[in-house]
Amino acid sequence: MAPPPPSAGQKRKVASDRHANASQAHKRQKFYDARVIPVQPAKAALSTNGELNVASFIKAREFEIGALERSMQKVKKTLNTRAFQQVPRHMRRRTASHNAKKVPKRLRKRAKREMKEDNTPTVTKRTRTPSRRLRLRLGTAKLIKQLNQKRKTVRQKKKEAFSNAKQSDPENHVSSTRISRLKKNTLVEAPRATVKYKKRQVNKTWLPTHLWHTKRAHMTRPTEPLWRMAIPMSPTEKSYRPSHRAAGTHGCIAWDTSYMSTVACQGTKSGLESLLKAFGFSPQNHSSSLQKKWTAGTRFAEGWIYERDNPREAIAPVKIIWCIQSEKKVSCGEAVQSEDRMNVDENDQAPASVSQAQAKGKARLNHRILIRIHPSAFHQFWQELLKVAKMQKPQVLVEDLRFEIGSIDIQGPGSTESLLGVLKPFPDTNDSIAAVWTSLAGLNNPAALPQNALLAFDIVDPRLNHPPTQVRISQSSDTSQLEEVLVAWPVDEKLISSRLSSHKERWQVSNSLPSQKAINRRRALAQPGQTPAISAKDPRIPVVIIASRSEDRYNSKASNPQGTWTILLPWACVDPVWRSLMYYPLSSGGTPRFGGLKQKQQLAFEQKIRWFPGDLPGTEAGRAWERTESEKRFDEWIRRPPKNRTAWDRVDLGLGRHGEVGQGWTCDWEFLFESSKEVVDQDFKPGSVHTKAKPDQPKPLLLTQRQRKAAKAEAQREARAKEDPARRRNTSSPESDEEEDIRPPTPIAEPQYTQLSDGAGISLLKNLPSTKLPSVPALMTIRIILLDKGTPAPAARIYRLPTLPKPAAKPTNVTATTETKLASQDQDQPQSWSTEPPPAQHPPATSTTDSSAFSSTNVIRDLRTRWLALDTKSDSISNSKPRVPKQMTNKFGLSRQQHVYPRESLARINVLPKHAPQEIVDKFGPNSAFGRGDGEMPKEKPKMTQNKKRGGGGKESDPSDKPTTAAKEHHAASKKNANEAEAGYLDPDDGPAPSSAPMQEFQKLLNASPPEDEWSKHPPCPDVCDLIGFVTSGGYNLAEGRGTAVGSVWAQRLVEGWKQEDQKDGDGANKTNPHTHMDRQRRLCIVRNAGESIGRLGIWEVCG
Repeated sequence: MAPPPPSAGQKRKVASDRHANASQAHKRQKFYDARVIPVQPAKAALSTNGELNVASFIKAREFEIGALERSMQKVKKTLNTRAFQQVPRHMRRRTASHNAKKVPKRLRKRAKREMKEDNTPTVTKRTRTPSRRLRLRLGTAKLIKQLNQKRKTVRQKKKEAFSNAKQSDPENHVSSTRISRLKKNTLVEAPRATVKYKKRQVNKTWLPTHLWHTKRAHMTRPTEPLWRMAIPMSPTEKSYRPSHRAAGTHGCIAWDTSYMSTVACQGTKSGLESLLKAFGFSPQNHSSSLQKKWTAGTRFAEGWIYERDNPREAIAPVKIIWCIQSEKKVSCGEAVQSEDRMNVDENDQAPASVSQAQAKGKARLNHRILIRIHPSAFHQFWQELLKVAKMQKPQVLVEDLRFEIGSIDIQGPGSTESLLGVLKPFPDTNDSIAAVWTSLAGLNNPAALPQNALLAFDIVDPRLNHPPTQVRISQSSDTSQLEEVLVAWPVDEKLISSRLSSHKERWQVSNSLPSQKAINRRRALAQPGQTPAISAKDPRIPVVIIASRSEDRYNSKASNPQGTWTILLPWACVDPVWRSLMYYPLSSGGTPRFGGLKQKQQLAFEQKIRWFPGDLPGTEAGRAWERTESEKRFDEWIRRPPKNRTAWDRVDLGLGRHGEVGQGWTCDWEFLFESSKEVVDQDFKPGSVHTKAKPDQPKPLLLTQRQRKAAKAEAQREARAKEDPARRRNTSSPESDEEEDIRPPTPIAEPQYTQLSDGAGISLLKNLPSTKLPSVPALMTIRIILLDKGTPAPAARIYRLPTLPKPAAKPTNVTATTETKLASQDQDQPQSWSTEPPPAQHPPATSTTDSSAFSSTNVIRDLRTRWLALDTKSDSISNSKPRVPKQMTNKFGLSRQQHVYPRESLARINVLPKHAPQEIVDKFGPNSAFGRGDGEMPKEKPKMTQNKKRGGGGKESDPSDKPTTAAKEHHAASKKNANEAEAGYLDPDDGPAPSSAPMQEFQKLLNASPPEDEWSKHPPCPDVCDLIGFVTSGGYNLAEGRGTAVGSVWAQRLVEGWKQEDQKDGDGANKTNPHTHMDRQRRLCIVRNAGESIGRLGIWEVCG
């Protein structure tokens, strides 16, 4: 039956009554079924003869009673509704199903009971996520509470000042201000962020100058902090060359290095010396007199620290300042010691021992040292420090001052001038150290100061003198006074006691700094053009200034490298000093520049010194840094399309070798150490691929983040498959086949290797027999200077010169094949090498012969001779630094070639009149000798024309090279056309059409150069057995005008090659004079960028 038609004005069709009736019938049936109680008829209790069966009757009644009870429960659940459903529909709320407070009070008990029976998750006031409005209300309430506390503190200070004004003796002054104690032997928490920026500092800490840097520099990504801090990486403006000029010749450049970690250790002098001895710390280049000055607190020391249990495992370089308490503080006695007394953890029982020591009159913990260490190695150092400190008797107490002391580094000729204009000593002090600081006006290089010089004094708040004014530079007549100060250095004669080492002093200075609003009010009240007067209430900011020199000591004869100022001051005082420093007007023009972490790396690279941790992969921090950088290079490589990224397995290394050595995007130390085991008991075959290893020997991989995730997912899938073998494999994975090929197997344990100390690296060159190397592979940091063109890049491969095989080894013949045969070989064959360390392969011959046999020794000697021929200078390049013109490159990284187009002949151009006589046309026409000479009289034919034609295109041919077939054909064609040429010198393009055929053949010879020409010009790189290390920092050095690099090499493999050369040349051949030609050959190396075929010759020296 069709529904009735809609009436006028009705938009929707009237629903049929069939649906409503069906719903009501279903509900009626549901109610009926719930109320029906099944019963058993009475006949079931009677027997066939009509007698009553008592047992059957009782069971029937039992069934009916149970059915009645079940029906009652069923009806209760079927016909009843929930408590929140009892509310009218217009008053119902969705949250009433899980929140009993959203229903009327008369139903709340029932709602709670129902939620408890159904295990409904409920929400309370404490577990509810606060809304935005609630968060603002809570933050406002907290600010009001802090404001009230601040007002209470101000009133208390006024009462203290009023009561202390009546006391003339400062010792009787009353101070009720509570100074928060710094916990000992525990890590401190980061400073609390303000409510406005609290959400931005959840997983990281801001530097004191973070808000200043965020608008002017590229920062680390918010979700990827570096060393748990937000660090500026580089300025937003172009700063590579300006930073180079500012740090060396013009102006200065500054860094906020507050991310550097500071640790304080307090104990007796013998206890601190024993602690440093346990770490293997030895001050670099310290004489006995300089050692005494360091322990007296007038100089600082720098050196390396090592693990206590493993003395050869380096941790990081450190700077140590020995802090000495002044005589006044020592004489005060109990009051000062009660304020600065250190409490240890409850488990250490140190307070009892200290009290016993005081009762027995033992030595007190009156010595303190400050240790500055890089944040990448802080946590490793902290764990070792706690173990070593607890072993000392009496125990050395440790403080974490990472967020207590900040620092600023500044470098350049104008660094001293800018610091003198900002760091002004307090005027009412009579400190001689402050007088020495002000007398340094005119100093343009901190390296001119005595070695490891240190200054400590108090300065005025630089905001009172903002903007800073230029410092008066001393004239030539006052230069003698500066020289006298540098020579005498009166700071060594006085005891330096810095207030920066006291937690109480730092806390008071940080909490007494006036706000910017108060500073502006005082500046407004001052006279125009004058700074506010300094009062006694102004905080005295303690600073410690140290002057460090560059590590580039080998180059100090030829140049004067710039030193660096480092200013240590309280954490809260870094921002005011930084802002004033950035606005100082330099006398040379402009203001100081600021730099980021990349500028630190750049200047270290230009000075050819190592940068921690990037250039020290033998340390734990260096391995972590290299792992991060390799992940970035891998991500950059994998994001490119396959046709635009480097094919590592197709890199042509010459001699039929294809495939990159190890992983091209990383410094593959694992491959280097494992290759020494794989090359044994194998024969070399041309056309082998380096990157493919044996299937039964998985190669250890330094996995990237993408690969580690894939390996972890694979391990989880295998674990689930073992638990449930019948589970069906998921074939709908979104991963592509290409990603499965790139994904490596499950990672295995990485090989252990360490960093070689500076002393061992230097003694390795001076006295090789007495040098002891560790049992595990040791890495030695070197600096490399290329002797010719080329720019090394990070992760470049470093080879030694091809080494000769051992005398007992039988030479193996190596057959050189043509390129067509090499291309036809199967690239999937496993790698095979010779029994001894495999020799470098002979380059393909330039002749057209099929094959030629060479002995192994001759092949290696020939390749070694070709590389040695590139070293044109026998003397050291340290003293004379020839500059190579910069090699221009295009956007693809290729060198820009100077194209010279051939001179166009004017023979076809007729400049004669239209009706010129025939004599004039024959003499000066296009076909005449004058016309073919481009309007000039023909020149005499050079004598070397025929020789040049034989060599091809005017280039002199090498007499040792054999002429090819195409060259012979060209020579015959040139002889055939010799009679047709006239006596004058003609251009190659001149002449009639028949003479152009030889030129076309000559052009084909230039364009179609065989692949052997590349290896005839550039010698192939040595084999895998001669790989000794990788480049960690490389590029074009603006200071040197050529390509330089800083890298690490495997010391054991280097020494092994030297010993083999000594056995070949005879014992004691070149041991008397270390500066012989043989010593220079030992330091020659070959650098090849990853993904490239050509290597460059260079020479290396030890860093340190």
